[in-house]
Amino acid sequence: MIEIRLPFPPSVNEMYGNNKSGRGKGRFDMAILSAWKHDAGYILKAQRPKKMTARCIVTIDLDDRRQGDCANREKAVTDLLVTHGVIPGDQKKWVRGVFPKWEKVNECVVRIFEDARCTIQIVERNE
Repeated sequence: MIEIRLPFPPSVNEMYGNNKSGRGKGRFDMAILSAWKHDAGYILKAQRPKKMTARCIVTIDLDDRRQGDCANREKAVTDLLVTHGVIPGDQKKWVRGVFPKWEKVNECVVRIFEDARCTIQIVERNE
């Protein structure tokens, strides 16, 4: 298992803008995503995580003091893991599933499990 602590990720709703000029790509990274990628990349590299070379399952624990849709926070995290080579890709070939959930953590805790047909059990805590 690989565990990584990251800053709280942006929502996919605020990550991209549309290029209305008619030239170049149709979408671009918004400032909030660029800043998060920079900060999160630096924090990730400082932790020197192992590289996952097998198919995996990713859990993303998000700070439950925040608001929003936890599923909208997954894209920034998995893209960062791919960019920094922690996982080889986020396609079905490499990732069996991604499970974002609200927990009592600071910011964001990512855990990557090798998928040897393991199962992840999410247990509700009454705290």
